[in-house]
Amino acid sequence: METTISSLLKIIQKDKAVGPYPASLYTAMLTCWQEQGCRESFRVSRSILMPLSGIRSFATYHKCLRILVQRGYIGYQPSHNNRLSSEVTLPGNDLLETSKSKGGER
Repeated sequence: METTISSLLKIIQKDKAVGPYPASLYTAMLTCWQEQGCRESFRVSRSILMPLSGIRSFATYHKCLRILVQRGYIGYQPSHNNRLSSEVTLPGNDLLETSKSKGGER
């Protein structure tokens, strides 16, 4: 598991299109993923992710989320319900294999 997290973080660090804020949000998501038992999909809420990632602006949070989805780092299903968290999936193994086949560059 540690190797997977380390590998995923190395991939996102090498991606020139991803800045520090999306990388920080991704790290916060990996923390939530680990806390929830490393399941394929897990629940997250903005109220937890923003403080964990150090993002204070709603606009920045949504921009970072959009970047992570567009770049293929996460799958995201918003809940649109204040009582139910949104669902995130990590493509993990697919992402690791794609990175290896491209020589580590995304």
